[in-house]
Amino acid sequence: MISINNLDELNHFADVLVRHLEPSDLILLNGDLGAGKTTLTQFIGKHLGVKRNINSPTFNIIKSYKG
Repeated sequence: MISINNLDELNHFADVLVRHLEPSDLILLNGDLGAGKTTLTQFIGKHLGVKRNINSPTFNIIKSYKG
């Protein structure tokens, strides 16, 4: 098990992770809202050289309505 306690550790984890990725690898993330999936994805993208802004897809799925 890996324990990550802050953003610096999450960034370091992403850096180490991308060093082991192959072009055909697929990473699936699952967790509650606020668990850090988007932040991890942003760090992975940064270490892969992605220049575009990476946003959470969750907000494209969840719809809130006032009633």
